Amino acid sequence: MKNRFVLILALSLALLSCHSAREAKNAQKDDALKEIQQRATAPNFAVTELICDTIYENKKYKIIVSNFTDAISYDQDVYNAVFKCYTWNNERYQEIYSDSIQQHFSGIEFLDFNNDGVKDILLQNTSDARSNLTYYLYLVATKTDQLQKIKKFETIKNPHYLPEHDIIDNLVLSGRNWTNFYKIEGDSIIALDTVIYEGTDENGADTYDKDYQTALKKLTH
Repeated sequence: MKNRFVLILALSLALLSCHSAREAKNAQKDDALKEIQQRATAPNFAVTELICDTIYENKKYKIIVSNFTDAISYDQDVYNAVFKCYTWNNERYQEIYSDSIQQHFSGIEFLDFNNDGVKDILLQNTSDARSNLTYYLYLVATKTDQLQKIKKFETIKNPHYLPEHDIIDNLVLSGRNWTNFYKIEGDSIIALDTVIYEGTDENGADTYDKDYQTALKKLTH
């Protein structure tokens, strides 16, 4: 009787051990499956990092753009990237600015767009069917380590700053190429609504250069 009880107990323990091992193995499979699913659904992630010592001397700025390449959308309200700017302070990098943006290409340019002698940051936004480019613009104030985003700047195609007039022009490639003029006021861009066209008009005349000079004179005097 005693031997039979010991045998039954041993069999019960063996079955319990097998069941526990099977549950642990199934849990491992579930965890592995979850990890695979997470990797399969996670967006591709690209990081562009730029040390700006040669652009902003003695400031030790660093720019990082983190781009979720699987989340590209042509809706300007859908962001797929994060732009951050850092400065070196107390033996480490400290974030001084962050913004969510939409970026189809990882282009970064440094150009002065407000005539203060300091290069500002342009992050490429998108390109249309005719390769007209748009950008986000951030004015850089090195004295205070601050960045200011210019609202709606990304609506301007192929922006070009004219420092002698403190306005912006462009040349947009289209069925008939055209130019408009813009100005930064505060934290926003203002369209000056003086559109001129390149190429011949309905009368066969090409007056672009003359119209351009007339527009500049009107807008700057």
